[in-house]
Amino acid sequence: MKLTWFWILIGFGKTVESLSAHQEILFNKTFVVCVPFLKTQKNSSRSSPFEKFRYMRANHNSIRLQGFEELYQIRIPSVQNTAIKNPSSHYRGLAIVSDSVVWIAGNRGQVIRTTNGGISWDTLYPQIENTGILELKKDFRDIFAKNKDEAIIMSAGDSAVIFRTTNGGKNWKLVYSNNQKGIFLDALEIDAHTGIGMVLGDPLSMQKPIPGNYFVGLYTIDYGNSWRELPNGDWNKPQDSLESFFAASGTSLVILKAKIDPNSPAGFKQLTVGFAGGGLHPRFSLVNFKSNAHLDQNHTDSRNKLVNKLVRPPTIQGDKIKNTGIISSIISSNLPFKGGIGWGCYGLAMGGEGRILAVGGNYLFPNLGDSSLGIANQNEDTIRWQTAQLYPNGYRSGICLLHKIPSKTLRFAKPSFHRKRHSIRLAICTGTNGTDISFDGGRTWKFFSEKGYNACGFSKNLLWMVGNNGSWVKIPVQNLIQ
Repeated sequence: MKLTWFWILIGFGKTVESLSAHQEILFNKTFVVCVPFLKTQKNSSRSSPFEKFRYMRANHNSIRLQGFEELYQIRIPSVQNTAIKNPSSHYRGLAIVSDSVVWIAGNRGQVIRTTNGGISWDTLYPQIENTGILELKKDFRDIFAKNKDEAIIMSAGDSAVIFRTTNGGKNWKLVYSNNQKGIFLDALEIDAHTGIGMVLGDPLSMQKPIPGNYFVGLYTIDYGNSWRELPNGDWNKPQDSLESFFAASGTSLVILKAKIDPNSPAGFKQLTVGFAGGGLHPRFSLVNFKSNAHLDQNHTDSRNKLVNKLVRPPTIQGDKIKNTGIISSIISSNLPFKGGIGWGCYGLAMGGEGRILAVGGNYLFPNLGDSSLGIANQNEDTIRWQTAQLYPNGYRSGICLLHKIPSKTLRFAKPSFHRKRHSIRLAICTGTNGTDISFDGGRTWKFFSEKGYNACGFSKNLLWMVGNNGSWVKIPVQNLIQ
């Protein structure tokens, strides 16, 4: 027998924001909101009262979320969404160095930087060094920053370029350029410890080693100061005519492992990456690149299970792979996402204990949330994906995870919950129609805000999000969880 009960929330303020306006009783100074809730099975995708009214915000900025077993108290901070200099700029690239240092890249050739936690920003317009030519038409979709002075930015199409600065954006060096018709770069990732990185782009017509379409793959071993082409092979050959990547947040590529060896032919010992996109059957690919000079197919390393599982008899095609000294092996797995034009994975995030989160949907249908998030464990022999128990509320392009938060820093609705859970895994995903929050590493999601962004990320104590119309926001983690 289903039981019906009501939550009664009393607060002070002149207005209440709610999606269930017909359930509100408004007063001039106070408000009372009654939210009916049907107690259903735990796996119901819409059993939460939070789905009944999405979110409320009062002067005290406090809301309640109903989980499967416990109640968390969440505070939505009063942080203004700020338009920086150029409100027509759309920001998609986000590089977080610390609570104080953040770099953001956008269209119209704009890059911005803060060194004081967002109190003030430097607005930068990269230009080709020693020429004075501004790259005002460039759409910078991704950015990596090593510190407050060194950064790498990547443009998408229309003669793709990569710039590097070592003096906080005062001067920029053009380190890569490609004018080939159809070029479109999607993501740039660099390992902050080794300087090994990769750029991934949509399929492009190539002649070597075998004529056909291949994903664009570049790599660096010096923090982006120089770039080389990765050899074509099975790893970067599309499976269907629609397979490509999305540059909505610059997070369709992640680096799992990087080992430097400047004496090897490739300049590195190992580079293991994961990437995903769209197509008729969206898939996730785990690729291991190794220097040919150091490859031993019989080698085992008990300290690294992932390497053992990735090392398989490699496919060597043509002289190009042999000459570069790089061989590759790939493991692919189908994502639990819909396929077709615009459908697929738009963002990836790596968590602790081998967890991989993939988020997406279709930007053409932002309110469709089914199958928009998948979870997998990279430590298993085969990467098996599963959908979230409670989906995000629509298309999502950005996703990020925070370190585990001990329960002693939390306040639960019932003291007994402290004995049931010792820590939580905070995650955020965001898209054009809103932002969602998860407390269990992405298994269940709750609608957090109607304000949507393109990309998100955590520093030690802050959540950062950037979006369209020059918008950005920072939210203290302590305000997310009390």
